[in-house]
Amino acid sequence: MSKIAFLPIRGMNWYAEDAAGQPLNLHLATESSKLPAMAESFETFVPAASNGAIEIALNREACEASLKLKGLQPEVLKLFSTPFGVRRKFTGFGVLVNEYAASANERLLQVTATIHGRIGAEIEEHNGTSLTGTDYTIKSVSKYQLTIGNEEIARFNIELGGWMDKEGQQVQIANMLGLAG
Repeated sequence: MSKIAFLPIRGMNWYAEDAAGQPLNLHLATESSKLPAMAESFETFVPAASNGAIEIALNREACEASLKLKGLQPEVLKLFSTPFGVRRKFTGFGVLVNEYAASANERLLQVTATIHGRIGAEIEEHNGTSLTGTDYTIKSVSKYQLTIGNEEIARFNIELGGWMDKEGQQVQIANMLGLAG
């Protein structure tokens, strides 16, 4: 029987690609971030003449990520002038630490999230004496990949049908509908 290790994440550093394709390092301003994973939307179904119900998975949710930065960053706010149809590249790097690893090779795992999308912001209310924070959401994602160590955990590509499933169910459904070709 194998054990699941407790792996705390040690920080997350984000790079945002500016209009010239140069990376902006958001390390000093990053307060928190939320990485997307495959989420499903459900609908409750109650069969006729039944006293029970079941939730049926209907669809997969849209891919979006969020991060909170302390203060106001004019360099990041300039990213809102992205023309329609253009996605910017955002890359997040983190480290998972296994405190009980038997060897140094197993102690650290890199977390890499690469997202191509558009950014939106909500600036916190400022009362004159506190640090203003800004909540950013990366929406309208066209591509996303989450890798931990050498293993791909999640992948999203809107051109290939959305969330990628390793079992190939999407391909089987497309074949049955006559969409593969």
